[in-house]
Amino acid sequence: WSPLNSGNCNAYYLMGKPPIGTSPYNPTGFQHPRTGNNLIETQFYCNTCKRVYPRNTLKQTLKSNTTYCAKYYLVCTNYSPLAIDSYGMYFSNSTIDTISKCAIPLTYLTPQIENQNGIITDTLNWVPISGTFVATGSEKYIVLGNFKSNLTTNTITLISTPASLTVLSSDIYID
Repeated sequence: WSPLNSGNCNAYYLMGKPPIGTSPYNPTGFQHPRTGNNLIETQFYCNTCKRVYPRNTLKQTLKSNTTYCAKYYLVCTNYSPLAIDSYGMYFSNSTIDTISKCAIPLTYLTPQIENQNGIITDTLNWVPISGTFVATGSEKYIVLGNFKSNLTTNTITLISTPASLTVLSSDIYID
């Protein structure tokens, strides 16, 4: 996984399991990866800071007129001030490489897969984001993120934050 634009938007963390006996697992929660040894910590909503859109190259370009099922899992960190409802997957051709302003909401992209679970508040159990779509035949990349504006993203408070804290974000792990 890499950020959408490696020159400008490298603000997610790929974390691996620590040595046995080290606790907690990571500084923002106690979740272990759902499978394997790694997870991504990222931010799909923030009222005053940048968003992050992890992306990956598919092993092969998707086939035209073929229905695909896609899924990833997420869980809110233990220190996330907000929970949101807007999670998606966008499959793209190489034009995704032309995006240079990737810290802003990418509302002009329409994800093929969108969360249907409402606002996700779980900080313990991994929640699937999944769906099916018919490929056009040019999809070479997958991008994960919130493709809605802050105004159209539904939020609720997960933890109380001091009045002096002006940054409200939704911090999640992805596996």
